[in-house]
Amino acid sequence: MLLIDKIGNRFVRDGIIAEEDKELYTYGMQQGVLILLNIISSIIIGIIFNMVWQSVVFLMAYMPLRSYAGGYHAKTQFRCYLVSQFIIVVALVGMREIQWTSLMALSSVIISTCIIFLLTPVEDANKPLDASEKIVYKKKTRRILLLETNITLAFWFINKEISVCCIMVFIILSIMLLLGILNNRKLIEQSN
Repeated sequence: MLLIDKIGNRFVRDGIIAEEDKELYTYGMQQGVLILLNIISSIIIGIIFNMVWQSVVFLMAYMPLRSYAGGYHAKTQFRCYLVSQFIIVVALVGMREIQWTSLMALSSVIISTCIIFLLTPVEDANKPLDASEKIVYKKKTRRILLLETNITLAFWFINKEISVCCIMVFIILSIMLLLGILNNRKLIEQSN
């Protein structure tokens, strides 16, 4: 991202950051731009599906869990963007098209939250975690999961649509964790 490099150079030139910190700051700015692009794109998809608030609720529940739980990561930022937008489409279609009964909702919550609880964090080859990070990520994921599970179950009786948004988060995140584990095993087998 040429503009971000120019901003980083300008920060160094103006004495805002040190030269040795430029790479870190430009990386942070790139990640911020990518997150913003993902959010805007997700809202646009929500507009197309006439499900804007559902896409926002999904993102609000998914992003904190995903950042600590880990799971499958695409090899390039462009693929990551495409996977993220595909996930939003799948989530919105699932919210709209699945006939959510109480039994189906409760079963989905139990199965997917158990998978998340037991497997988290699933590290990626591009983002390995040391032992202390694994402990911290596991604790944070489990706390967020507990909070979101309680909200999901409470909203089942207040507003099922909000509850269904969170159920889709749990389902998709549990799939991403399983895909991450499979991908990690495949990489290990290829390196042997």
